[in-house]
Amino acid sequence: MRQKAIVFLLWGILLSMFADAWHEGEKKGKAWILQSQDVPFQIEEWEKGLNQRQPPIKIMDAIGLKPGMVIGEVGAGTGRMTMWLADRVGKNGMVFANDIERSALEHLRRRCRRDGFKNIAIIHGEMEDPGFPEKSLDLAFMINVYHHLADPVLLIRNIHPSLKPGGLLAIVECDPDKVKWAEDHGCAGKENMIDDLKKAGFEVLRIETFLEEDSIYIARPSTGSVMFKPMIFRP
Repeated sequence: MRQKAIVFLLWGILLSMFADAWHEGEKKGKAWILQSQDVPFQIEEWEKGLNQRQPPIKIMDAIGLKPGMVIGEVGAGTGRMTMWLADRVGKNGMVFANDIERSALEHLRRRCRRDGFKNIAIIHGEMEDPGFPEKSLDLAFMINVYHHLADPVLLIRNIHPSLKPGGLLAIVECDPDKVKWAEDHGCAGKENMIDDLKKAGFEVLRIETFLEEDSIYIARPSTGSVMFKPMIFRP
């Protein structure tokens, strides 16, 4: 009987250890769920799937977003990423949230009131002009927007005056090299993106490729020097 009791005790310990390991693996594999629980704002139901595909915290880390920075988000829509950006830059930072759809911006305005965000300035822009204040931005940002633009080169060219010296541009775009549907939706491949940005007066510093369906392009205004080959960071 004593031996059986010891065996059962050991099995109990092993099962407990297995359960803890499984739970830890599940937490890492579904970090977006924990993010949803930890942030001081409401995440809307439709956003959860996109947050899994494009984890906001990982994206913000990749683009170098820090507290106190001033961000201009092109095509903010109803604010899926805007809320994360504003939370990251904090009360000493600012997010200028641009869109051409008034109804989307009204929804975003209601979210700001509901969740108490006072560091989000809403801008109703035009298709080719985001309307950001001149020399105000540490970073211009867009996600799931580029392939919807009628003239992306012109829009990006019009972003340039809003950047501070040393300011950067970050674009998250679905990648045809990763998923077939991206090409069907008109998403720009790496070569086309680099070429478009060059035409708009920007040079790509690096390309982050850790997302399964998207790539992240980090660019700066061209210095007029010979264009170099951008660094591609893979998982």
